Amino acid sequence: MPVSTAPPPIQSGPSRPISSALECIRKGSKLNALRFAVAVHADGTGKSSFGYEGATGSYLPQGTTAMWAAQAVMLAGGQAMNYYELNTERAIRQFGGQPVEKAFTDRLYGAAPNFVISTAFTALDFLGGSDIDVRVGGIGPNSRTRGASLEVAAEIYRPGDRITLAMSTLSRQVIYRQVGTGASRIVGKGPGELISGGISFSDQQRMQESARDLVALSVADVLSGIPTVSAECRAQVAALKGFRVER
Repeated sequence: MPVSTAPPPIQSGPSRPISSALECIRKGSKLNALRFAVAVHADGTGKSSFGYEGATGSYLPQGTTAMWAAQAVMLAGGQAMNYYELNTERAIRQFGGQPVEKAFTDRLYGAAPNFVISTAFTALDFLGGSDIDVRVGGIGPNSRTRGASLEVAAEIYRPGDRITLAMSTLSRQVIYRQVGTGASRIVGKGPGELISGGISFSDQQRMQESARDLVALSVADVLSGIPTVSAECRAQVAALKGFRVER
């Protein structure tokens, strides 16, 4: 593909196993009449990257991560209510005056959320790993392994009395591996000339993909705690967390 030709966009979303678990909940039609207010997503890790080329500012997506939580609610059949981006609605209310304010208030009064879902990144820890470089006669293999551990929490509570009904905390490791071979030899007579080079390959996993799956699975986890959700769907979610639910 020519460098000037951009690759086409592709649809993204939670990985297939997580989407299947959310679809199981949706097919049960137990959440179809329920409204879930999705709160602002919080980043409690405090980790950021600045001051070098390619720095992202923040390692993890910020408030817009709440969109992933809303998407998971919709995939499970529930009605997701946007409570994470209120600036636009505040502006409409302000410029629309009292008639618009009353119309919006009446609309909300008739469609108050049944539950609130809150999500957060709670930890991002960078992991050490092995460094191997073995050369004989200036030629030999090398490898490097590093990683990060990411944790997400989700909570579902009932507005009004604010009783927490379910919580979910999930963690996942993102691994970076690099392997290759290097060579350095002195060539020529006398002092000679040093010639060196190397070939390497890395298979770094995408942090954003891991973050999206964790958010979606944590939402599926708290939704599966609603009593009307079938035991089959609850077991499917539990299997994705690494353990089975006894039926």
